[in-house]
Amino acid sequence: MQNVTKAIHPSECFESGQINILLWGDSHGASLYPGLANLMGDGMALTHRRNCKEVNAHVFDHIAKVKYDRIILDAAWRHGHYPMTLDEMVAKLLVTIAKIEKVSPSWRLVLVGPVPMWQSSAFMTWSKLERYGTVATVDFGGRDVTLGPAIAYGDVDDALRKLANSKQITYVSPITALCRSISPNARDGECVLSLDGTPEGLLSADYGHLSLSGSIFVASLFRDALVGAPQRDMAERSRDIRADDLLP
Repeated sequence: MQNVTKAIHPSECFESGQINILLWGDSHGASLYPGLANLMGDGMALTHRRNCKEVNAHVFDHIAKVKYDRIILDAAWRHGHYPMTLDEMVAKLLVTIAKIEKVSPSWRLVLVGPVPMWQSSAFMTWSKLERYGTVATVDFGGRDVTLGPAIAYGDVDDALRKLANSKQITYVSPITALCRSISPNARDGECVLSLDGTPEGLLSADYGHLSLSGSIFVASLFRDALVGAPQRDMAERSRDIRADDLLP
């Protein structure tokens, strides 16, 4: 396992193939990796560190030298460890995007919005539903899923979507795809909790990091935007997946 105090990635972390994608984010972003790897086969490696400023400086140096087909930005965005307002979040992201544009003019950028969060954990939410006998499955585009009460962060989703539109970059919205009737003012929502109606199929491994099956499922919903067609062609289509269209 790589030393998490080091800012420099070993050469093994950078591979090349027919499609080269850089996934850049925190541990929540890293939980999307299994889904991307499942779509692509091979070619990505991720590590988790806490010395973020050093790591980010190194990543900027790296993308100035290596041409990526796509750079994916994915994080929790609003989190207890990141105490900032929506305006501060957007301002910091704009600085990051401007730096990417400067060092990699041919960039193709994908911004991934928030996923559902759960009080305590997805398993605790499931246990509460089971305790009260309210576990039920509904059809979700041909898949039997269980919905549960979640923290949806509709305000964060709206702010990130507007940022992406202003910069003409691709935005994918997991909560729009996984939750009912999300609006900019929504903080509580009814979202996909289990992908198969069982506790083994939970979307999240804890309070918000995607599980292995959750990562594969979310990545598959946005396959074209994440690893497929050129990013600018997907700018509108990537937002068309809505839970309200898939749920009865």
